[in-house]
Amino acid sequence: MSSSRRGLNSPDLQAAHDEAVKGSLIGGAKSFAGGLALSVIAHHTWPFYRAFTFQHKGFLLSGITIFGFCIGGEERLINFEKHKRYEDRVRKVEIYNNYIKGLQEERDRAEAADAAAAAQAANAINEISQ
Repeated sequence: MSSSRRGLNSPDLQAAHDEAVKGSLIGGAKSFAGGLALSVIAHHTWPFYRAFTFQHKGFLLSGITIFGFCIGGEERLINFEKHKRYEDRVRKVEIYNNYIKGLQEERDRAEAADAAAAAQAANAINEISQ
């Protein structure tokens, strides 16, 4: 199995798909409700719209609903990606901070070892000079 094929089953990809589907359903439902409300208002206030057949009104409503599906899913997916990038940035900063902390501890141990070696050398010189 190729590496690109394995990537299609990753948990992040599945989570992104789930978020996009959820956003599409929510966006579609909102746009359907809004389109239906606008259709009712237009039917009662605009004679030209009232003359449309039921099929034309349904076509307009389905167009509004499909637009809502697309926009809702895309918006939710963009927010999900933004959140994932933020999590990755936080994780990378944490790794970097741990790396720097390890370097500082290693430097402190080396300085302590150098100070101990210098103290031994000074003691040895003092013993020789006495």
